[in-house]
Amino acid sequence: MANNSISLRSLLEKKKLNGINFLDWFRNLRIVLKQERKEYVIEEPVPDEPAANALRADKDKFKKHMDDMVDVGCLMLDTMNSELQKQHENMVAYEMIQNLKEIYESKHVRRGMLRTAEGDMKKSGSKSILVVREAKRKEKKVAKSKGVGKTKHKGKNVLKPKGGISKEGNCFHCEKSGHWKRNCPVYVEEVKKAKAVGASVSGTAHEKESS
Repeated sequence: MANNSISLRSLLEKKKLNGINFLDWFRNLRIVLKQERKEYVIEEPVPDEPAANALRADKDKFKKHMDDMVDVGCLMLDTMNSELQKQHENMVAYEMIQNLKEIYESKHVRRGMLRTAEGDMKKSGSKSILVVREAKRKEKKVAKSKGVGKTKHKGKNVLKPKGGISKEGNCFHCEKSGHWKRNCPVYVEEVKKAKAVGASVSGTAHEKESS
């Protein structure tokens, strides 16, 4: 049994407590103490010393608890790094465990909460990215459709030249370039002749009526 105990203690010493491996270290410690029948030392507070007139059995039980407490305390200190040794060298085994649990188990819980929060943030982040991408895709479609509508609308409202100069820049009347129909010398002359003829016809008709 002594050889088995030494073998298990050597495994514990190889994986000393360094501040981030508390759960593994504590599990190995419990295995060693369970084999040596000393696990109760880290689970029970230090008992009160029996009175002078107490039973011999009570005094022996107290003495065994004190001896085991010292043995377990030295084992725990021996399997810690130097920084943790300085922090716990004045504590008994039970107090060491309570202090370590308060420090490292709470940290472990916080790390777990942080991991959960990070996971939720990543999930929500990926969803947000998808939403943003979808929104951008829709904006592009809307902008594209509006652009097409504007192009068609503008096409319908393009002003075309009204009678005077054709697309090639020629007068619609004489088909010569450089002027509008209303300024066309040929057209203006024809209008003058038409007016003169009209006036002449109108005067002849008036003379006939008078006679």
